[in-house]
Amino acid sequence: MASVGNRVRLTIDRPAADSIDRFREASPPDLADAMNRAGAMRDLFPAYRPIPKCIGPALTVKVPAGGSAVILKAMELAQSGDVIVIDGRGTTTASLWGGNRSIYAAQKQLAGVIIDGAMRDVAESRQVNLPVFARAIAPTAGASTGPGEVNYPVSCGGVVVCPGDIVVADEEGIVVIPRGDADDVYAAWRQIVEREVAWRADSAAGRQVGGLDVDRRLRDAGTIITP
Repeated sequence: MASVGNRVRLTIDRPAADSIDRFREASPPDLADAMNRAGAMRDLFPAYRPIPKCIGPALTVKVPAGGSAVILKAMELAQSGDVIVIDGRGTTTASLWGGNRSIYAAQKQLAGVIIDGAMRDVAESRQVNLPVFARAIAPTAGASTGPGEVNYPVSCGGVVVCPGDIVVADEEGIVVIPRGDADDVYAAWRQIVEREVAWRADSAAGRQVGGLDVDRRLRDAGTIITP
């Protein structure tokens, strides 16, 4: 019998701590720019505001039928600093995460939870200071059944996430850095940080950033400018 869609991998390769730590000051918008707009999840939002920044390696979960038994297994497997990334296929009629799960995750010192689906019990997540991001809030509890997958590639917020990828999330969005591309993304991000310093100076001085000639850009696009 095929196990695709109903399997659990117990271990993952996590990035070295310093590979993750170097992104702690990076904002999701800058990282999205560093990856040419790739890697940024869409239509997922902080469960509450203000919310702590979330950064860590992804531990992935797929719940194709909406049951959450595999989420419970992922919670057991997760280590301190991990981010549980749940592919709930965008279903918002029943929650995949609630207060007791947030309390458990906080006790294990997880970095956060990302859910392409619904959650509930926002107050409990806020109380334990656990960063949780979801597509919606739904009061109805989901069933704690299977099937599903743990630690296989998932789709979350329109982005493919593999176990061990680096997740960076805050109030400005959620970005996933493929583990194998971390060095390249870091180098590109550093260039963007330096660019932003110069651009802010331009803005503060009342200049278009980078000396942009707006009229020329519009003319190049075929725009007609008249008196």
